[in-house]
Amino acid sequence: MFLQDYNVYVNGEQDQRRGRKLKIDDHVEVEDVGTFIVAKEN
Repeated sequence: MFLQDYNVYVNGEQDQRRGRKLKIDDHVEVEDVGTFIVAKEN
């Protein structure tokens, strides 16, 4: 499972919950993958 294989951080805090609701401007960092910022679709 992805969350067991990688450390995931949301807004600087480690999070391993499935189904977390992300909001605009949340920063998601996945170790060894990259950092992403949640944006509103135009």
